[in-house]
Amino acid sequence: MPVPTSTFIARRSSSFNVFKNPKEHRRYLIRSVSLRQSSVFHRTRCDAHTTSLSLLTILPVELLDLIIEFSLQPVHSFASVAGFSLASRPFRQIALRHYFSLFHVCTAERWRKATSVIPQVTSWARILEASADALLCSLQTLRDFRSLRIVHLSFFGQNIVSQHKCVNLLISSLPSNLHELSLTDVAAIIVLMLSRIGTKFPLLTSLEISCPEWLAESCCWSCIDPTVACPIPDVFPTTSALVNALIRLLKPLTHLQHLQLGFFLPPDDVEPDELLSEHFDHALEEGEDLDGPFFCGVCEDLYSPSVALAELQASVGLAQAFKQLKSVRFSSFFQKSGACERKTTIWISRVDGWIKVRRGPWYLHNLPLVP
Repeated sequence: MPVPTSTFIARRSSSFNVFKNPKEHRRYLIRSVSLRQSSVFHRTRCDAHTTSLSLLTILPVELLDLIIEFSLQPVHSFASVAGFSLASRPFRQIALRHYFSLFHVCTAERWRKATSVIPQVTSWARILEASADALLCSLQTLRDFRSLRIVHLSFFGQNIVSQHKCVNLLISSLPSNLHELSLTDVAAIIVLMLSRIGTKFPLLTSLEISCPEWLAESCCWSCIDPTVACPIPDVFPTTSALVNALIRLLKPLTHLQHLQLGFFLPPDDVEPDELLSEHFDHALEEGEDLDGPFFCGVCEDLYSPSVALAELQASVGLAQAFKQLKSVRFSSFFQKSGACERKTTIWISRVDGWIKVRRGPWYLHNLPLVP
């Protein structure tokens, strides 16, 4: 039947609503528009939008931490933190924590201001690289760094007398749960130092005490002889006696994997003074520089095999005592060919109860077992 012209028809969903007058139709349109703009009408779309935002905000903190750490790794500069600082407060905190996980101190002034500018650095720092002189100005600040795991200290400029006091103060102020400790430029390696380290840091996996940085090739041997920390025969008569002493002093270090000791091991049948005397004799005869036996071909032919044997024997003795030991490094008159450092590294492998040692990584070659 035909619909009168006075009747208005409006569609809502699949049904038809017939209005008798324009006012009623107008009220319906207003109500429909307001309904579409309400949160009830847009519930599904709003919920989807809110859900997508919530997925972004609940990103695991551990994953975010790894992303920021990876971003900061290529360049360790404070400018790299700027972008994260502008993003949000959580980003800034994570970025600063990763940046200050490595804390480098070279002056006493910077060390004094370490905690006053950013107090959280005492809990953020995991690695400390510092000059011993800089740390001595405020030992209490060092005691506040309880989260340290790796410490590298340089004793450059210290003599034997001042070093003894300095080492005692620093060791007593460092946290006992260190994993790696490196002391470089030391004037001499003494028994008391090793004893204090073994007692204070039982969790160490890597220990380095080095002193050949003092050696200057441009000087004659009479100038640099006092800086060569060779405890044989002055302190210990033989290499085996030295090894037994090291085992006793470092006995608490049951987790030790890498050991570096900065003294030279001479052969048991040749004292250092005799080796130097022989070097001076043939150096004068052949017109060579009196700068020690480091690059002397005659000394290498005469003494290199016996020095290498002493280093291997010492490493075997240490490996038998420290069950997790993987490498031992000594200062050496006759380092490996092509090496720029005056050091020799002995690598240790354990197979079926056998201990193998060699002057090179074991993964490079499969050599026969050495009992």
